[in-house]
Amino acid sequence: MAKGCTVTNTDFILLGKNILFSPEKNTLTSKSDRSLCVQLENLEAKVLLKLYQAQGETLSKEMLFECWPIDITTSDNSLTRIISNLRKKSKIIEPTLSSLIVNISKKGYHLSNLDSVKEIATPVITSIEKEQLNTKFFSLRLVLSIGLVGSVILLCFILVLLFSAKSISELDEKTKTKIPHYKIAYESKTMKYELSPNENGDTILFSAQALDSPHWLLGIHSIADSTTQYIKRQGTALTSPIWLTDNTVAFKNVKDGQCWIEKIALTALLADGIGETMTNCSINSPTFSMIYNGNNGLLVTESFKESIPANLRLINIENGEQTEVKTAEKGGAGIYKVVTNKDNTLVALLSNNDWFATHISIYENNNFNEELWSTTVELPLYSVALFTSKIKYKDNYGGITTVHFNDNGEPIDTVKMPIIQPFKAVTRFNNGIIFNEGEFYSQNLVMHGLHSDISTEITTEKGIKNNIPYQFDNEHLWYASNRTGISQIWSYNQNTQQHQQISDFKGSLSIKSMSADKDANIAAISTQKGILIFNLDSQYRFGEFIVHVEGSHPTLTANKLVFTGKTTDSYNLFSYQLSSGDITQLTTHGGYNPLINGDELFFENYHKFGIWTLSATGSETLLIPLSFELSNWFYFDDTFYLYDPSNKLYTFNTVNNQLAESELNSGCNRVAYLIEEQCIKVQNEKFANQMVILDE
Repeated sequence: MAKGCTVTNTDFILLGKNILFSPEKNTLTSKSDRSLCVQLENLEAKVLLKLYQAQGETLSKEMLFECWPIDITTSDNSLTRIISNLRKKSKIIEPTLSSLIVNISKKGYHLSNLDSVKEIATPVITSIEKEQLNTKFFSLRLVLSIGLVGSVILLCFILVLLFSAKSISELDEKTKTKIPHYKIAYESKTMKYELSPNENGDTILFSAQALDSPHWLLGIHSIADSTTQYIKRQGTALTSPIWLTDNTVAFKNVKDGQCWIEKIALTALLADGIGETMTNCSINSPTFSMIYNGNNGLLVTESFKESIPANLRLINIENGEQTEVKTAEKGGAGIYKVVTNKDNTLVALLSNNDWFATHISIYENNNFNEELWSTTVELPLYSVALFTSKIKYKDNYGGITTVHFNDNGEPIDTVKMPIIQPFKAVTRFNNGIIFNEGEFYSQNLVMHGLHSDISTEITTEKGIKNNIPYQFDNEHLWYASNRTGISQIWSYNQNTQQHQQISDFKGSLSIKSMSADKDANIAAISTQKGILIFNLDSQYRFGEFIVHVEGSHPTLTANKLVFTGKTTDSYNLFSYQLSSGDITQLTTHGGYNPLINGDELFFENYHKFGIWTLSATGSETLLIPLSFELSNWFYFDDTFYLYDPSNKLYTFNTVNNQLAESELNSGCNRVAYLIEEQCIKVQNEKFANQMVILDE
């Protein structure tokens, strides 16, 4: 046993069959021999817990750097040392373990497939979470003193009640009913899916994984009667389901370090039957895809790493005969996704050699030696929509591009369509507004006149996130950008049109909002680590880190921070005095998202829609009653600009106290979210995100 490593009655996570991980005590312990224990460093435990919580998903270095304290410099070498130490220490507990953590080149790390990765005894609750839940579980702690056995049973029961709305642990049951089909057609916070509708479109075959469980299961959902049946095999991950015929399906199995593709009749599958093994697959492949080509053929592709071409095979579903399929080499990671059109005459192959840019190739189903058409987009695509005479794919700006082909397979027309979303992070800047538009991987800043239709693009980069605009003064705009690799604060000078990096954060931060007090030379940013406050130097660049405050929505004024903080049953506004460190609660009825204008404080309320004000005596008054929740709002020249969830813009004038729908909702003005169909041609090269506009 390592020195100082003490095994106590604590919460464990079981990694594999024999490694007990305690995030609370920072230890690895042998399940079979409790005297064998290894102590982890604090950072090692944090990284291991984050990898476990990812449930097999690959985490980038940036995501893992979030484990580092803000004042500690991160580097590739420091992360490599942590990973190496975790591998060595896990081998002390389980010498036969090949590798606890798998490295995916240029992508990140994930936990190896450890079969029965699960929590035992009680779910893991960190010390911070326990402190936050003290009040809620006070009665539970009294019961714990009765006895260990009874307490564990009661704890599990209460946790199921508390989290039943978010948990899908009940999926162990064979049959579920009355689940509307639209609820299984997207990725939610508790579950993620791979969907495969049958030819008639009335039944959906899918695989699903609870985010609090490492195991995948299969489901059959009937759209007609909204019923769903689940198929789960203990210790087995069932993924990538496809239809072979109306009553035959195929899917990928992973269990005990083995991977194979199984074919089975649907009736047998629902009756807990075991089907026929068609072929083995690799447990070490980071990407896997397969489709049915409509001619007794199963096209399967596996990718391994940049230096190894993809393994593309055609498997005869009748006799199991396999043929290696040759395609034009596009290098690197090779093919990692295969897509076919409805009548199975064409196949689209998506390949990727750096995990950022994606090459799309189209072939005839029976001829993979001659490429019919191809293009490359600067995005990590995972799917395209392939039809007999056209293909649709997400383009560099986050819109949808449709390419039409003639009968000879030659492209004859390309139509680019914007995908409209509510603009994010709207803020005023001089006589206009600033917002960021784009999609997840590529966002840029646009300045637009409030009383004109003139737009100025402040940034125009592809594949870079430029967002979270903030007006520092009448000349300078601050914003967050990851153009250097990790998010930093940049300053844009409107007069010179120059951009300058003004922060030098050593760790990876997810910047959500920012504020500054120019007179006091301080700045605050809201991040995943809470609110971080810094001194500014004489050039208004970020300097010394001052203090960390638990909360969000920071607003700085007169050497004081106003922010949103959590109370027992809601969120409320607080003030933090920088000179003394005193914290004062400002609201008691659910205030959040503060905005300060001179001596006035405006905010939203969690329990009643609208804009509220706080008087000097602490009275909370509803200024603008609303019947909807706000998605964005700002204040400018005695007028509130209010965006509702349906993408409409309203104005409220504080002089005459009138709320009206903005005239900017009509036409093609980019200040308003709502862009009519006739504006598509005007906005043809301007793209945003999310709500897909298709022509079918």
